[in-house]
Amino acid sequence: YVAPGLVYLTLGTMVLVTEIAAVAIQQSYGLNFKDVSL
Repeated sequence: YVAPGLVYLTLGTMVLVTEIAAVAIQQSYGLNFKDVSL
């Protein structure tokens, strides 16, 4: 049995890490990344 709070905490952490990684990638590529994504 896994506590629901632990599941939400894990998912929240994963989302947060993913968002931070996405921002880091955007900043490293600069405007070129935005042009490719759009």
